[in-house]
Amino acid sequence: MKHASTIQYQPDNMTKKSPRGFCEDIYICYIQDKSTEPIDQALDSLSTLQQSIHKIQTEVLQIMGVDENWETVAATSRVIQGITSWVEEILCQVLMDESTVPDLYREQKFMYQVMTA
Repeated sequence: MKHASTIQYQPDNMTKKSPRGFCEDIYICYIQDKSTEPIDQALDSLSTLQQSIHKIQTEVLQIMGVDENWETVAATSRVIQGITSWVEEILCQVLMDESTVPDLYREQKFMYQVMTA
């Protein structure tokens, strides 16, 4: 399965850096513009990617069953789910209490900062 072997590189292609770097860039864009648009765009892109991965995962399962290819796609899916949850956390904090966002960032309290430290 061609897609199964290349899908593992999709998070790297999308984030251009590490998952933490991707989240950092989104945070910086938010702080500069005070707009949730970069966060919303990131979540849309992640959702589209996750849907593609799920489709490929289903195809691999149907054709080959649970094997090495399926495990590769599943691992990639988990990475995207993790990144998505980190970006959603930033958005939730912005929506709940925008004034606390810089403090949480400075104190390294966002999950992407804690999990990748």
